[in-house]
Amino acid sequence: FETAPGFAAGLDRGVEILAIDGQSVAGLFASGGSGAVNQALGPSDPGVRRTLRIRDTGGVEREVTVTKANYSLDPVSDRYGTRI
Repeated sequence: FETAPGFAAGLDRGVEILAIDGQSVAGLFASGGSGAVNQALGPSDPGVRRTLRIRDTGGVEREVTVTKANYSLDPVSDRYGTRI
């Protein structure tokens, strides 16, 4: 979402999260499934920070730190517009 902290850090459609705070997502899935991934992401409380290793749609890997926050959702994205 355009107003979310993750978007400002570079998380967008097609970006793959490879690791959460140094733990590989593949390893988390192997050891505990999606529940382990959710646990690694932590509680939904504003202020919770996680460092993510991501791979963007161009194949570039990098680390970003995201802090959870409350934000409003725009029901119609200004980025994609609308069609009638």
